Amino acid sequence: MKLGYSVNNYSLEKFNILTNRSFPNRSFPINQINKNLISNIIISNLNDLTEIMEWNRHNKIEMYRISNTIFPNIDISSFYEYPKFNEIAKLCIDIGNFARLHNIRLSTHADPRVVLVTPKLYNVKYAAKTLERYAYIFKLMGFEPSPSTKINMHIGGAYENKEKTKLIFIRNFNKYVPHNIKKFITIENDDRTALYTTEDLVEISKQTKIPIVFDYHHYRINPGNLSEQDALQTAINTWPRNITPVVHYSDEKKIYEDSTTKNIRTHADYIYNKPNTYGHDVDIMLESHAGDLSLLKYRNLT
Repeated sequence: MKLGYSVNNYSLEKFNILTNRSFPNRSFPINQINKNLISNIIISNLNDLTEIMEWNRHNKIEMYRISNTIFPNIDISSFYEYPKFNEIAKLCIDIGNFARLHNIRLSTHADPRVVLVTPKLYNVKYAAKTLERYAYIFKLMGFEPSPSTKINMHIGGAYENKEKTKLIFIRNFNKYVPHNIKKFITIENDDRTALYTTEDLVEISKQTKIPIVFDYHHYRINPGNLSEQDALQTAINTWPRNITPVVHYSDEKKIYEDSTTKNIRTHADYIYNKPNTYGHDVDIMLESHAGDLSLLKYRNLT
């Protein structure tokens, strides 16, 4: 079982090591001046990701979610023309080789705006292009499309007709997401009762071959009709047999840290309970806000 954390490494951030620097304004034209700026931002992000990967290895952490803004605002069709592309590509392959050498499982999580069920076709195409950009990072790192190196996403809104919206997701995924990146994609259950339980995602998974990531925190808020054990089993059954499934785990801030927190969906900074995996071999991504500090503390839970 691998144990991982998401993006923020607070042990290193105090030294200004971070990987989510982004382009300051999406409306800026992508001219030569801004291509230079973007190239320098990417190099800074990748250099600091290299530091975080070494820190993870030193601390025997074998799973890590990278920021989805490592490559901000690029058009991958012309990215090879960007200044310092060769340096960027070299940094990427070095990071990928390091991850493979030390058996560190990488992933990323799509921005909440990346949804394939929005009624506006422009936004659907934007979502597909953004997924392609995420996948491009992993391809530059030398990873073949596989949920072992996952790009996780949510379905999006239900638009007052969950069954119809599920069909829209299936159609748009098959039509607009490039075939050569589909195997990177995973989907997860939601933490709003109007949205998608693990059970709701089964038909989507069957029609698209997308594995389901079981999120314990989301399940506790929006369980649906299945027990936790059955929901976990349902998600695991959607994964290829040769790839260890990933689950997400966090505790509720309102219950464990601050009773005045208004929203039960808010994640706690730290972990207070270990998930029951019911004997399954799964890799656990901790989604607590304290990142690496939370993982180090988690190891001391009994």
